Amino acid sequence: MNRRVVVNGLRVFWIVIILWYELEVLFNSVRQCDWPDALSEASSHRHDALSHVLLVADPQILDIVDLMLRKNWWVALHKRPNALIFLGDMMDEGRFNMSDDECERYYRRFKSIFSLPFEIPTYLIPGSHDIGLRTSSSFSPYAHAR
Repeated sequence: MNRRVVVNGLRVFWIVIILWYELEVLFNSVRQCDWPDALSEASSHRHDALSHVLLVADPQILDIVDLMLRKNWWVALHKRPNALIFLGDMMDEGRFNMSDDECERYYRRFKSIFSLPFEIPTYLIPGSHDIGLRTSSSFSPYAHAR
């Protein structure tokens, strides 16, 4: 076999492996993950509607994880939650001193990754990386208001 054929064959093999792992393994694992409705049999006997709450904890938007967060978010929304709760530390540098424009760009980036469906009630609970827990000269005096 010629060397070029071997190299191109290996390239195709690695591309297929990467795509399979990045897409099929993720989708397949989420497909097998069901809401724990069986734990709520007492509720179903009362004919109450079951609620599925998706908790997102500590996503911390960093420079290199946007694609991974976006992909996992898209897959999680396919489970059709009834409510969304973000449990803090949504933006890694949200507490630091930045201009209003920088803060707005950061927030738009968060919204582009976590496109929030309007029909699903969503609750955002700020964490220490969003507003800070103490006073510091590097923290924005506007972090709490933002």
